[in-house]
Amino acid sequence: MSYFSSVLVGIGFTMARDEPGLMAVPIVAFVLQLLILGAGTLLLLPGLRADSASSNGGRVHLTPTQWLVAMVAGVLVMFVSVVSHATIIARVMARFHGQQISNGQAARAALTKSPHLLAWAFINYVVVALLRNISNRGILGLLVGWILRAAWFLASFFVVPVILFEDRGAVSAIERSAELCRQRWGENVIGNSVLGIIGFVAVVADMVVAVALGKVFPPLGVAVGIIGLIVILLVLTVASAAFNAALYWYAMTNQAPGQYSVVDLQSAYRQRGRKTGLYGV
Repeated sequence: MSYFSSVLVGIGFTMARDEPGLMAVPIVAFVLQLLILGAGTLLLLPGLRADSASSNGGRVHLTPTQWLVAMVAGVLVMFVSVVSHATIIARVMARFHGQQISNGQAARAALTKSPHLLAWAFINYVVVALLRNISNRGILGLLVGWILRAAWFLASFFVVPVILFEDRGAVSAIERSAELCRQRWGENVIGNSVLGIIGFVAVVADMVVAVALGKVFPPLGVAVGIIGLIVILLVLTVASAAFNAALYWYAMTNQAPGQYSVVDLQSAYRQRGRKTGLYGV
């Protein structure tokens, strides 16, 4: 693992640890996504019940209107995820520039790019849906789908920061992201692999602890397992977005953010952390 890769991944986890208020962003996003899915389900449910009754247990086919409702709900869920990611990146990049902003300020900054972020959410939703369809077509389809999905993830890795900081539209941002990905391909792959490995190890450790506690007192084991999994997902979400911001900075400057080492960043954040509340203000 290269020096820069270790620094950038370390910065991601440093942000997640020393800025716990950032973890409120994916929590709010998850609640909004549940509300969107709930509203979409309520709109689709009457028609699905009627179709199910008329099909006598056969396969239910969605009408064009139902497909439209499902697609709109899916795109909105993707849009919320994109805005959440953009909010974390905006706040992390402000930190890299020596500024302190709240989640609300970061979200408002991200929402100024709403048209481009919405367009990106739509494009990403369509591409992911197509790749999922390919993956469902046997073993060969699964293999091809996995390769294409990995390629799409790498090529689109910088889309959100490019939209935020280079004032580009969604299509232009994809092209720019692919260009930056080619320049920093190694760090991107290595960094995301490390994040994935750390996440996997953390989940396994959480399961082992939960099972051990469950043998003594089952409710405690279940609670620890669920809470641990939630914390791991939140930390990884923040760390991944912070890594995205750090790698974008590196791609643009060829230096670690602010020319800091991980130790320098940890020290600086620890000092500032005494003055910050839940949202870093």
